Amino acid sequence: MSHPNLHGKIEFTPPARLMKILAIVGILGVLVFLGGLILAPHRIWVGYLVAFNYLVGLGMAGGIFLAVATLSGATWANGLRRIPEAMTSSIPLAALLGLGLLFGLHALYEWTHESVVAGDKVLQGKSAYLNVLGFSIRLLVFFAIWIFFLRRLVRISRQTRNEEEPGGMRKGLVTSALFMIALAITFSLASFDWLMSLEAHWFSTAFALYRLAGVGLTGIAAVTIFAVGLRRTTSFRNIITGSHLQDLGRITLSLSVFWVYIWYCQHMLIWYTNMPEETSYYLLRNEAPWNVLTKANLVLNWLIPFLVLMPRAACRNETVMLRVAVAIMAGQALDLFLQVGPPLMGERPTFGIWEIIPLISALALFFLVTMKSLGTSSSVREENAARARGWSTTESPSP
Repeated sequence: MSHPNLHGKIEFTPPARLMKILAIVGILGVLVFLGGLILAPHRIWVGYLVAFNYLVGLGMAGGIFLAVATLSGATWANGLRRIPEAMTSSIPLAALLGLGLLFGLHALYEWTHESVVAGDKVLQGKSAYLNVLGFSIRLLVFFAIWIFFLRRLVRISRQTRNEEEPGGMRKGLVTSALFMIALAITFSLASFDWLMSLEAHWFSTAFALYRLAGVGLTGIAAVTIFAVGLRRTTSFRNIITGSHLQDLGRITLSLSVFWVYIWYCQHMLIWYTNMPEETSYYLLRNEAPWNVLTKANLVLNWLIPFLVLMPRAACRNETVMLRVAVAIMAGQALDLFLQVGPPLMGERPTFGIWEIIPLISALALFFLVTMKSLGTSSSVREENAARARGWSTTESPSP
């Protein structure tokens, strides 16, 4: 629920029952993980890696939203900024999961096995980069850089939208530009380390961009879910308008098309060149039973958003936007499973508590942490400024 307090601030109080359920699901995930280490160690690490990458993507998407909105001067997004600000609070939790990942390297990555590397010239050639020490150091460096930039972005964003610092806009532009440069380098390397190195003989120059497209699509879906939830409260309905939903719908449609474009380019070029070291990635994914999941991946992440969000009215409909956002989040989870599962499971995908519960638990913790962060008060000056520009109680002009 949300309500204005006596000091003229708009406050959001997360539903206590929902927060309790999310906390229970999070604890359940920890217990299942501990049980999986004993009963099904190889399967539990598959679920853990998917959950870890999913959580990282959601947190980073919040920072990307803030940076892009600042650099592009997207004033329409001012009423939504508190959502990506809150989403970034999940990155420290993702960093904690990253430390846990270090204990599962031997179960996930073949290049950690000395006996395998000794008999493989390709892995020997990559051993200067693909080694446990280098992997661990890079993971710590990635999160240190991300947490530094995200905290600074959030602080500047809050100061700017609450008009607490006149020079905040210039600081925001500089910080956002530096963050995007750092992101391009660190996220590319992280994608290589955490996902591409599962199949260390395979490579693709489009893989990092493909992952980044997926992160953007997942992030905008999460923003949409929170926007619809806040809009259904009394106070925030005056801040998050139907025009905001329409803009989110446009971005969702654009990112969905961009995601499938990168997916197609990578797939088509590898198929066309027909080089064994590249086509190995698609051998399992394009054959039964994995090909069923590959087709479902395209339906959830592209076909549904493309067909549903084309009409303008659909983008302004809360229920439609919510359902599309949920479909996309499910699709991106499936996309990550398709990146992790085949090299570790072989010819047949396996679904069970060891693969599903870690992801559900990570999502529960993400929503728990983000909703707690959303509980931070925002001053009434923000609402007044938005109203003066037509972003609040009146609909923002959209063609």
